[in-house]
Formats: sequence, C-alpha cells, structure tokens
Amino acid sequence: MSAEAMPAIAYGRGSLPLAAGRALGAALLLLFLSGHALAQSAATVTAASGTVSAAAPDTPPRLVGRGAEVSPGDTVATEAASFARMRFTDGGEVALRPGSQFRIDQYRVSAQQAPAGESMLVSLLKGGLRTITGALARRDPQNYQLRTPTATIGVRGTDFYARLCEKDCAEEATLVAARTRRAIAPSLVARVAVLRGEATATPRGGAPRSLNVGAPVYVHELVETGRDSHVVLMFLDETRLSLAPGSRFTVEQYRFEPDRSGAGGAVLRLLQGGLRTFTGLLAAARPNNYRVVTPTATIGVRGTGWDLWCYGKCADPASGEGGPGFDGLYVSVWNGAIQIAGGQGILNLENPQAAVLLPDGTFRPITELPGFLRDFPAPRPDGVPFDPKLFGEESSPQFADPGTYFYFYEGRGYVRVGDRVLELSPGEAAYLSPDGERLVRLSYVPPFIVRDPYLGPPRFDPLLCRPG
Repeated sequence: MSAEAMPAIAYGRGSLPLAAGRALGAALLLLFLSGHALAQSAATVTAASGTVSAAAPDTPPRLVGRGAEVSPGDTVATEAASFARMRFTDGGEVALRPGSQFRIDQYRVSAQQAPAGESMLVSLLKGGLRTITGALARRDPQNYQLRTPTATIGVRGTDFYARLCEKDCAEEATLVAARTRRAIAPSLVARVAVLRGEATATPRGGAPRSLNVGAPVYVHELVETGRDSHVVLMFLDETRLSLAPGSRFTVEQYRFEPDRSGAGGAVLRLLQGGLRTFTGLLAAARPNNYRVVTPTATIGVRGTGWDLWCYGKCADPASGEGGPGFDGLYVSVWNGAIQIAGGQGILNLENPQAAVLLPDGTFRPITELPGFLRDFPAPRPDGVPFDPKLFGEESSPQFADPGTYFYFYEGRGYVRVGDRVLELSPGEAAYLSPDGERLVRLSYVPPFIVRDPYLGPPRFDPLLCRPG
C-alpha cells in the first residue's frame, strides 16, 4: 500500500487531519520497510548447544537457539564447549566449533534462481567451521567466498573445513595421537606424474573427470586412457605405474603407514590393457600384502618391476574386446620376481623371464618378446623419479603449528593469498602461516581435523600418509 492510498490514522476518538495522516503513514511505512529489511533472514539456526549468540553491527549480542534466524551483517559466536549449526536459505549449511566467530558479510539470493546479482561473502574470524555450500555456489561458484584474516577460499560445489589454530590444535593433535593406534586409510593414493594424450578418472556412481599432470587419483576410481595416450601414476609409497593406451585400471585397496613398516597393503586391478609397475615401499616391507589382480590371475611381488598385457578373453567382459589381436595375460619381468596365481596353478617368474596365461588356463613360457611387450607404448616407470612434493610439503602427521588449516571433503576449491592461489581437491589439506607468507599443501591431514568431535567424520577418508 502506498502512502497516498493510506487512510487517515485513527487516534483515540477522533482522527488526524489528512495531511498529518499521510505524513505519519509514510513514516510508518518507511519504518515497516526498514524493519523488514533488517529482519531479512539469511539462515536459521538448526542446532545449538551451550552459549551461542548473534550480533548485528553496533548492537549488543543476543542469545540464539534452535529456530532463531540470523541476517546479513550478523556475527554468530560460540563460547567454550558450545556448538552451532545453521542452514542458509539456499540450502547451504555451516557448523561452528566451540570458541568460533563467523560473520555474514553479504548474502543475496535471487528469487528467480538466476546467478546474476547473487552473492555470498562470509568471514571466519576465530575458531573453526565446516560448510556445505548450497544452490548459490552451485549456480555460480564465483558468487561464493569465505574469508579468513589472511586468505580467501573459493569453491566449486563443495564440503570443506577451515580452522584458525593457536595452541589449541597442537594440544588436540597430541590427545588424538595418544588415543589413536591406527591411521585412516587414505582415499587420495596417487597423482599423475606424466600424461600424454587423454585420460579420465571416474568415481563410483560419478561422472568421469579429465586428468592432467598433478591430478589426484582416489581409491575405487576407474582410470582409463584414450587411444594413443598413456599416463604414469605416482603413489604415496613411491610405487610408480604406467598405463598403456586403451587401458582400464582401478585401486581397490590402499593403505600406507610409513611409521609402521609392517602395516599397510594394496590391491590394484587391471581390467583391460597394458600396465607397467615399479613397486615401492609397500611391496618392499610386506610383499604378501601387495598384489595386482586381473580378470584371470593374481600377481604377487618380491620388490619388482614388470609389464602386463590383458586383452581379449583375459579382459573384464564389461570392457569388451579389442587390443593387439591376441587372447590372454602376457607378463614380462624386468626387475625382481613375481608369482602368478591363476588358471591351472602358480607360476614364478624372475628377471628376464616372460610368459602368457592362455584362455584355457595353461601357462606358456615366452622366449622372444612379442612386439607389443618389446615396444611397450608407455615409459618404464622406474625412469620417472619420485617427486614427494606432489603430495605436499609437511612430512609429520603431528604437524599443528599456529595458522589456518583447510581441508576439502568433497568438491574442489582454492585458497588465495594475494596473487598466490593453491588449488585443492577432495582429500587434500593446506596450511597458511599466521603472517600469510607460507601457503602449502599438506602431506597429511592433521589429526585434529580427522578426529574433530564437533564437525563430524569426513565423507572422504583423509590423506594421512606419505613417504617419510
């Protein structure tokens, strides 16, 4: 209703003159609209424990509990031993640890669900949070930013953790280490060291993503190489593995704990194509716990390097036919020794022996390598030096220096400090020093993140281990 359309305002038994009524009506309308704008909700508190407050600029804090609304400009604070969770109107969620301060600097969501004009700018001033971004970030990731005192975090549809640490994180890391005897198996197990042509990785139930040099590979992802393409994967334990063109490969299990030489193991599966392997620390420490599986045989190692070709009737039926026109599993050893269990028995091979497991289950020795083995169309992986920097710059799982820590459970994002940008993938953590000078990817996900009792277990197994 416009001010012109408002009637005279009744007061007591009489009424105000029309002009005065119009003036008062306009004032009341302005007050109503101002109050409506101030009360515009950005999020609703869905859980609160202990003492949780919210404060608009230049106003005293107000206690909030479940069902309370918070607005743009509000700073939400949790006291010691307190916790809060909020759900934003676009479906995003934020959980705050004890002793945290979180400010909603800007929040605009389009009713038409159009990215233009939308924005979400929030700040972590103290403590820590975990956030799952909502529709606003999915429609246009550039419209979402989280700031800390020294950095800006951008996302591409994600679930991530950020924490400003003082001495508290080191104390928590010590407690976690004392209570935890076993490391969590990493989901990020390898990175692309060399790539020629095209290769993809597809998670279970997900869509394929293109790989590039430095890209992570996770447990249960299906790695595929295109025609005339090859890729060299570098694993946490220094294993290096080359995939030939037209290959399909997955990591079924992987655990590497450098501080426990008798622990850990790996199960790698070649579904189709060619593979060259140069094993690392896992196979050297516990060869019985390291094996490569094909559709027709299982291969055990004793610290070694070898080539495999699996096509035709050797390949997984789901892979279809193809390859260089032969059936069977061809194996050639060029370092160490292997044992092949399949078909009608077990065959031991050592450098420089080669053999084929035929479709009828029999083994046949090879005295002269066929061309596809002799001229393997992918580099020998022992010729690719191990680069520990691919996995981060901190070598201790107890690293908990003061500073800001970031961890991505799902999705991808970046941390920006000035003109420096560090890209992060699922299962990766990063550290930023208090002065903002040192921004590094971490080799381990710190245990105070992994075991955070307030922000829940990660959806992806965290990356805890790398070679020492």
